Amino acid sequence: MSPFSFATVIVAFVVSTYGHDCTKYSLTPSDQSIIDMMKHYLHTSRKADCPVTTSQQDIGVTYVRWGKKTCPEKSDIVYTGQVGGNYYTNKGGGSNWLCLPNDPENGKAYSYSNDGLYGPEYQIHSSNNPSGFPASLYDKEVPCSVCRRKGKVSVLMIADFEWFLEQNVFRIQGISSDNENNNNDKRYHNFKNVKFLTSSSTPAQQDIGVTYVRWGKKACPKNSDTVYTGQAGGNYYGNKGGGSNYLCLPSDPENGNAYSYGNDGLYGAEYYINSGTKPSGLTGSLFQKEVPCAVCRRKEKVSVLMIAGRKSCYKGWQSEYSGFLMSEYKTHHNKDFICIDEDAVPFDDRKSSENSASFYPVRAKCGSLRCPPYKDNTEVFCTFLNLSSLCFKSNAFW
Repeated sequence: MSPFSFATVIVAFVVSTYGHDCTKYSLTPSDQSIIDMMKHYLHTSRKADCPVTTSQQDIGVTYVRWGKKTCPEKSDIVYTGQVGGNYYTNKGGGSNWLCLPNDPENGKAYSYSNDGLYGPEYQIHSSNNPSGFPASLYDKEVPCSVCRRKGKVSVLMIADFEWFLEQNVFRIQGISSDNENNNNDKRYHNFKNVKFLTSSSTPAQQDIGVTYVRWGKKACPKNSDTVYTGQAGGNYYGNKGGGSNYLCLPSDPENGNAYSYGNDGLYGAEYYINSGTKPSGLTGSLFQKEVPCAVCRRKEKVSVLMIAGRKSCYKGWQSEYSGFLMSEYKTHHNKDFICIDEDAVPFDDRKSSENSASFYPVRAKCGSLRCPPYKDNTEVFCTFLNLSSLCFKSNAFW
């Protein structure tokens, strides 16, 4: 049997944690070469500050399973729902897909003509369906599930990635198509385990934590540490190209050299919320003022998750902050959907139209997005959730 196997697939890896000692192998020179290479990517903690308890099972990763109403075996369902996104002809608005829960909490109805949140459909028929996909999916709405796999520490989706598997180093427990898809031949495969040789060491409990961005605020929530504070930035709203995501830019930047070339620019972002378009609870005085942000770290938490369509938690989860879904205007050029804090404040008192990146509220739009449970033209709530853990025995990170 050849020591290497090759494959080209789309796959998501889930990395396991173990509470036992490393198995001793008689390594060949080829084995050792692969292990040396993996040391650049795999780091194993070597502390032992907390006892081995059942809390090890609290460690886990979350991911979205697109195209399915259930999670794979051994994964817990956080919630199920329907895929949501921007209208296909909009130049602006949100650029990312969202998994919208089937039990939303709907906001107030508004008539302003800004971004909409729609339900996407499969565009797969007999002439373009990937192998194994039924053409009967055509024009039907796309389900999704947010899943959590306990006892795992990393999750990764790789598209068309070619890799080799070395015997006695790690092994793949099968990779198979599961009839999940996005449009245009984008295929998703089952989440399977990649078993690494790890030690029985334990990281300190206080070293465990999650990071996230709190948009619209200068400080982090209670019990979270502030990594840094700054200002929201992004691409110019009228640019066809350039970055499509918002960034939290630190207030203490290290600036590079000045150049005159006319390529991408990084701009500050402004609220476009006035008395006629503001979500309930926000003030119209935010209009055309810059948007602050804070990068936060919550200790002793093992998962963080943003849910669009809700403002309260699911059982077992705790809220970091809640707010309103926003993005760029529909006739501009698109950026991510993000969650602006429900008590958003301006970066400072300066007010002027700088023609920069923008934040507009998003409304739910019925049609492919099923109503009920959603309601047409209503503001879309959002919330950041965390999940706790006490300690775990061993840990491997990419």
